[in-house]
Amino acid sequence: MIAPARTPEEIREGRRTRQRLRQHTPESKAYHKAWRKANQDKVRAWPSKSKKYNNAQLRAWYDNNPERVQARRLREYSLTRENYDALVAKQGNRCAICNAPPTGKKPLGIDHHHASGKVRALLCNRCNLRVGVLEIPAFPALLQYLCQHHPEFREKVLSVVQ
Repeated sequence: MIAPARTPEEIREGRRTRQRLRQHTPESKAYHKAWRKANQDKVRAWPSKSKKYNNAQLRAWYDNNPERVQARRLREYSLTRENYDALVAKQGNRCAICNAPPTGKKPLGIDHHHASGKVRALLCNRCNLRVGVLEIPAFPALLQYLCQHHPEFREKVLSVVQ
């Protein structure tokens, strides 16, 4: 059965009613304020309990849906499953930098250029984090600092550059 059409006046009246229902009365505000004052321990505990619960739920979802997580990662970098498998085969399922195989349940990470989004290679988590540090704007200052305070580091850097 189709509901009869409402007039513009009826529509406006419905909106006003919903708005009134959403507004808190002074009595309800006073009640909630008193409850929060009397139950401060519960009020303080709620965010941390909620965060722990949400983190646990999220971790469980990631653990139970590895295919969906992988599909989302591939979509993020505009890769097809075939392209990813070709990269894995090309690298022998090993990190492009340290040549280590993936550890645990984590597959190799997709290294990409942040400005262009172009995929470079597949890296283990450790190397991916190191490359991320190298891409920060403060890296030249970091190198200069290490060379100043650690002569042996300076020699290593010069031997790699030459």
